[in-house]
Amino acid sequence: NSILFAGLTPHFVDIDSKNLNLSPAKFETSLKDNPKISAVIPVHFAGLSCEMQAIHDSAQKHGVKVIEDAAHALGANYTTGEKIGSCIFSDVTVFSFHPVKSVTTGEGGVITTNDYHIYQKLLQLRSHGINKQGIDLLNPIHANSNGELNPWYYEMQTLGFHYRLTEIQAALGISQMNRIDEFMHKRNEIRRYYDGQFQNSTLVTSAQKENREQSGNHIYPLRISFDKLKINRAQLFQELKNKGIGTQIHYIPIPMHPYYAELGYKMADLPNSMKYYAEALTVPMFPKLTKQNRTYVAKTLLEILNKNSL
Repeated sequence: NSILFAGLTPHFVDIDSKNLNLSPAKFETSLKDNPKISAVIPVHFAGLSCEMQAIHDSAQKHGVKVIEDAAHALGANYTTGEKIGSCIFSDVTVFSFHPVKSVTTGEGGVITTNDYHIYQKLLQLRSHGINKQGIDLLNPIHANSNGELNPWYYEMQTLGFHYRLTEIQAALGISQMNRIDEFMHKRNEIRRYYDGQFQNSTLVTSAQKENREQSGNHIYPLRISFDKLKINRAQLFQELKNKGIGTQIHYIPIPMHPYYAELGYKMADLPNSMKYYAEALTVPMFPKLTKQNRTYVAKTLLEILNKNSL
């Protein structure tokens, strides 16, 4: 949506089936086929880092900006070891502080960048296009008295927005930042338990299997072999709900939504994404999930699948 709001045209690139993230090879092909592409937004799905070095190298070669969507990846690392958000492979990284995220401010988020000009632009955009920094001012006659900056002075230099977190929200977020490592440890512990429970099943498998120790493990997506079952996903979803287990599907692919379908986007162009969506099911994953709860989730899911296997 942000691309459309900016007056540009989105172009979707398929995922790599092994990690559910943007495929660097398909991205490189897309750049060659579409020379007008100006930016790429790789999404660190479920908290697992995209192959950012390869994406960055392709983007640099073609003069393309890189904007990381790290809404799931606070506290996670790139496969090269650095923290996601350090922007060593991107121009900016965007995080979410939505209520279900590891750190929350109720809503809102944060953007990180190493580019000073982008930083200055973001300060203006978040606050009605106003420059309060006292630099790069456009009306020096009004800005200064006797060679000194007037302490009250500011300028609206562009059309911006009201995108500021409240001070209360910011304080809430900051109060949780020191607990990121604790949250990551608990999520990894749950992830390792699920991995062990599902590794020998022919009916269900973890959707992501590589570099998981470095992932934010925001959600735990599974792939279910419905072609081997007597029930479909809706029935499985309901059976789990009846037993007190809430599951979800992350996510309905964008071209399937009516608005984008009407713009001409088709799932036929994204076969890996379509196959994953047809098999996807996300089970509970959050730091306060108890050992008893996670055991119940895994045991119940396996019992239902085995009972309904062909």
